[in-house]
Amino acid sequence: MTLAEIVERIDKGGYARLTKVHSDLQLNDPTLIDCLIIYPDMENGLSLADFSLDKKKEIKAYKGMYTIGIKLPLKNNESSVSSTH
Repeated sequence: MTLAEIVERIDKGGYARLTKVHSDLQLNDPTLIDCLIIYPDMENGLSLADFSLDKKKEIKAYKGMYTIGIKLPLKNNESSVSSTH
């Protein structure tokens, strides 16, 4: 799944703990939906081309919570967007 597809699902799906999301997915209350926190990490993050859900890291203190850092594209002086590293 690409980053764009994940963002589109987040935009349509909302936050995994919302009652409406559980209702739309017809899940019972005890069911937890895995959560992925995508955050900017310009030093150690993945480039958009290397992004893969297989590279997510588990937050061990929480059940079903994961993180993944990505390098954000930068806008240069010529008004075009470039990817770092």
